[in-house]
Amino acid sequence: MSCITSPVMSVRVSTSSIFQFGVNDLQLKTFGFPPLEDREKSRAMLAGIDFFGGGSLAKEEMVRLADVERGAFNDMFVILSDIWVDHEEKTMEKLEIILSGYENENVVPSLFRPSNALPRCSLPKYIIEEFQNHIPNAAFMINPCRYFLMLAKTVSCLTKLEYHESPLKQLGHNSILQLVATIVHQSHLCPLPLSIQPISWNFDHSLHLYPTPQTIILGDRSEQKAFKYTGITCFNPGSFSNDFAFVAYRPCSQEVELSAV
Repeated sequence: MSCITSPVMSVRVSTSSIFQFGVNDLQLKTFGFPPLEDREKSRAMLAGIDFFGGGSLAKEEMVRLADVERGAFNDMFVILSDIWVDHEEKTMEKLEIILSGYENENVVPSLFRPSNALPRCSLPKYIIEEFQNHIPNAAFMINPCRYFLMLAKTVSCLTKLEYHESPLKQLGHNSILQLVATIVHQSHLCPLPLSIQPISWNFDHSLHLYPTPQTIILGDRSEQKAFKYTGITCFNPGSFSNDFAFVAYRPCSQEVELSAV
């Protein structure tokens, strides 16, 4: 068993091969991703070391959050992506319907710089001031961002999925399922050549997916999708500006409802 790098995807792969004495060719028997490490085993080995960011939660805090989670089993979060507030008037009308339906909840929009490089820092204050005058509790985060939805460690990334799917198609894959399998087994949100997706190397650690989170959200204007992969809840909310799609997500039950207005 060995580990090599694919010239197409710049990813780690596990191989099993045979070398015959007297023969110059190395015969490849199997070819695939490295095995995925179980989340709970990873946490046990880390012994409290925080790879997620934001600091490790004390045992008492975990117990408190577990109690809160049990009491909020049906609580949901509404997640939208690809919202262009200046795109057309109808977008704002539909957005108002969503916000009015969840007016008792905290609204946390995430806006990012129009840059191809990852990660992307949050917008400067002078740009968001007018927006926060209308929604004072709005939080403007980096892309990708990590946060807890109850006890579920969640990673959200707004990206153009075609950047990821293009090299996958060269390998015969053409679905978001294969994309998720790639980033999960590589423990990285963007295991691609820099020519396809530039990365700010000083902040590359923010793209790591180790240990694996409970939820991965890949926001894009492509078709809505939701599924589970190795115990991870994965979904794409779709494009709100194109077809007014969004997702209602219940973190306590890991239930995802694909919706539209």
